[in-house]
Amino acid sequence: MIIKRFLVQTIAIVLMSLCLGIIFNFIHSDPLPILKSYNPFLTGDTTSDGENLMIDEIDSAMLKKLQKTGQIILLDARDEPEFQMEHIPSALNLPLNRFEAYYRKLESLLRKNRLIVTYCSEETCTDALLLAGKLFKRGFRQVFVYREGIREWIQSGYQTKRGDGKFIPDDE
Repeated sequence: MIIKRFLVQTIAIVLMSLCLGIIFNFIHSDPLPILKSYNPFLTGDTTSDGENLMIDEIDSAMLKKLQKTGQIILLDARDEPEFQMEHIPSALNLPLNRFEAYYRKLESLLRKNRLIVTYCSEETCTDALLLAGKLFKRGFRQVFVYREGIREWIQSGYQTKRGDGKFIPDDE
């Protein structure tokens, strides 16, 4: 009898907590995406007319074609050790977590009239998207995200480089 009463009370507390959590989430200004559709490519940034900023994405085949033209700037959003271990050829390292320091040093290489593609480790990594949003805020309008990242690049059989990419030395 005591166990049955304990279970009923526990279930009641859990259900009340769940209901309160859902209500709070619904009225909160920045809710968790449990009751509405979630688009990880909404950066939360807005354009000048207040619309949400959407960053377009490209796939491995398109990135390979663009890379052959030599007309893109490819930016790896991962940390420097990961970049040095393996990266897509011609990529520059612009880690999201050290954006300001690295951006200042790479600024002269970045051109606002060129197509920029950002990537990170895999599809679930949001660093490439967040990096693209930061670049958009700085006036870059031709920014795309290679969402699948280096993992998909490798699985597609494309070449990678190790340790010889451009990165920022530790003279900050």
